[in-house]
Amino acid sequence: MPAMTTAAELAFNLVCAGTIETHSMSGEKRKPYSYTYRVDLKSAQWCDGECLATRPFKQVSPALLVLEEKGEALGDGDYDENVIDRRDGSQKIISGRRLLGTPFLMKWEGQCTAAPFSGFPAPTTKF
Repeated sequence: MPAMTTAAELAFNLVCAGTIETHSMSGEKRKPYSYTYRVDLKSAQWCDGECLATRPFKQVSPALLVLEEKGEALGDGDYDENVIDRRDGSQKIISGRRLLGTPFLMKWEGQCTAAPFSGFPAPTTKF
């Protein structure tokens, strides 16, 4: 008989922390980062920070959660990629931009751990 999946396995927070590297014409900088993602695999949605809006996953597999992919509609040569490895908890984010024609690259590398799901907040709108 296949193993049953519990609600806690389908909806959880991911607390991710590590180092962000910024590469630009002015040099390289390193500093720590920490993000919390709210993940609901059943609805295939996620959000981060204050969770102002949920977004669909680009890919969910037993190995990976792909939050953003290269080449999303960001404009001239800009790209984003945000991947969390479900096997070892590693996170890699790459964001590339051209600012005034100059390349600007940011790379995050860190580890994620699961925490209890804090839910998606109900949107408060005026209309």
